[in-house]
Amino acid sequence: MPRYPGYSILIPPEDGNSDASGIEEKVKVEDPFLTAVMKIIEENMCEADFNVKKLASELNMSRPTFSFYFKPHGIIRTFSYLCLPKIVTRKIVKTYMFSGIVEECATLVAMVKDQENVHFTFKCSFVNELKIDQSVSHNGVCLTVVSMTDDTYTVTAMKETLERSNLGLLKVGDEVNVERSMMMNGRLDGHIVQGHVDQTAECIDIKDAEGSYYFTFRYAFDKEMAKRGYITVDKGSVTVNGVSLTVCNPTDNTFQVAIIPYTFEHTNFHTFKVGSVVNLEFDIIGKYISRLANCQASPSN
Repeated sequence: MPRYPGYSILIPPEDGNSDASGIEEKVKVEDPFLTAVMKIIEENMCEADFNVKKLASELNMSRPTFSFYFKPHGIIRTFSYLCLPKIVTRKIVKTYMFSGIVEECATLVAMVKDQENVHFTFKCSFVNELKIDQSVSHNGVCLTVVSMTDDTYTVTAMKETLERSNLGLLKVGDEVNVERSMMMNGRLDGHIVQGHVDQTAECIDIKDAEGSYYFTFRYAFDKEMAKRGYITVDKGSVTVNGVSLTVCNPTDNTFQVAIIPYTFEHTNFHTFKVGSVVNLEFDIIGKYISRLANCQASPSN
């Protein structure tokens, strides 16, 4: 097995100072073979069937310690492959995840329709910390910052997003829950949230619980989708308008969540009334488990 000297990698720091948009890297490559390998990876890493392990095998490299199939969104994925005597770590693709811990409410100050798209302009307290191409969750929908001013930023939603979520119902002056993508070297205070809204639900009841509140939501039940994990379970996680919450009293098409005063005041839950439409994202872990269970139960498998 050949050795590949002459390269260096800046591993992301563990002190929390790494930029949330991805892992910074500095690479100095002198070996021509390793240079060629990295070029192939850069050119092919966004292909749907790209697999690091397969590539390494084809190139007669040592066995990768990790390998992934890549998707447009999700957890920041890196791969490590062992080039004796060193470990090389590379940033593969800038991807994002959220935790469902809302930072604040942003106010919609303008919206412009552009063919089937809508450009939404928001104002919030951390605009000066944003940058172009950064992902921000809006009511649980992952959107990319496309332009900025001193105190506002703009994101774009396409037709499918507008139809699948409640963003198509927004009006100037409305508040949305916002959360920047989480750091991968910190605590996961909520649960894994992708920013991919599955469907909407309607608020059908609000009860005062002597300071806290119980909200009941109803969503369209689909038996086939339920088999794939698009359901709620007692004490499980669900994302409502981007807020990570614990489910109680679930039925086939309804569930309750308990909202403490802090969450009520610091998210747009304080604007909800009976009939309000919210975004739902079901737990991704539950979806994977349901899919695996169905595969094992299938006679063909």
